[in-house]
Amino acid sequence: MVVVISIASKANRKPTSALIAANSPLGVRLTKQVVQVNVDAPSLEAAVELENRNQTLAAGTQDMTEAMTAFIQKRPAAFTGR
Repeated sequence: MVVVISIASKANRKPTSALIAANSPLGVRLTKQVVQVNVDAPSLEAAVELENRNQTLAAGTQDMTEAMTAFIQKRPAAFTGR
């Protein structure tokens, strides 16, 4: 089997920072927290517990509703940080 990987030109690629900034501010903050804290997590269970907590917090936000609506409508989400 031959796998061909196409690399987009630099002119067509967004910088990583722009891709991250396009997401919900709360989601980005919670993700950074999980990465920073779970580097030294005492166990897998502790790491999963923090992830579950953050998922619960994010699920109740207006940004989550906006993300789901945008997905259904096949449009980019307009996050407000709420």
